[in-house]
Amino acid sequence: MAEPTPAPRPWWHKNAWKIAYFAAGILFIGLSRFFVPFWPRFIILSAWAVGMALIFIRQLEAGK
Repeated sequence: MAEPTPAPRPWWHKNAWKIAYFAAGILFIGLSRFFVPFWPRFIILSAWAVGMALIFIRQLEAGK
């Protein structure tokens, strides 16, 4: 007897790490101003923005 095919995973399940990366950045933006000096925060948020841009480019390429 053939094995049943598994149900496709929902969108949020396949992209959970991307959602978590975005949420972590948003939380860091809001909370870091109380705990992190400007220059380290600037570097971290710049790296986060580059990462978000790369994720966005990959999402656009995957949609083709």
